[in-house]
Amino acid sequence: MGHLAERYRDASRSGVYRVSDAAVPRAAAAEAGRASQVLLLEGVDRLAPEEVEIIVAALQHVAAVRRESGSPFFAVLVDPGRRLALPPLYKEKT
Repeated sequence: MGHLAERYRDASRSGVYRVSDAAVPRAAAAEAGRASQVLLLEGVDRLAPEEVEIIVAALQHVAAVRRESGSPFFAVLVDPGRRLALPPLYKEKT
């Protein structure tokens, strides 16, 4: 199992992250059998900053609750331009 797939099984790492492409996170979620615990959102980078803040805050709350309960939850926002102020899900090749 790949590193990202293993990470998806770790509730302590639950959170909101960004990636530039959804292919790797989607494949890792399938590999880990965690497709229902990994939420991939595309197009968020095209929303107004205020809207993004609301969405991210709500997702961060869900991730914190799930982390505390020991149940993994990853919200992955697809951001091809790498403009969102979120930590990267993994180190992507540029």
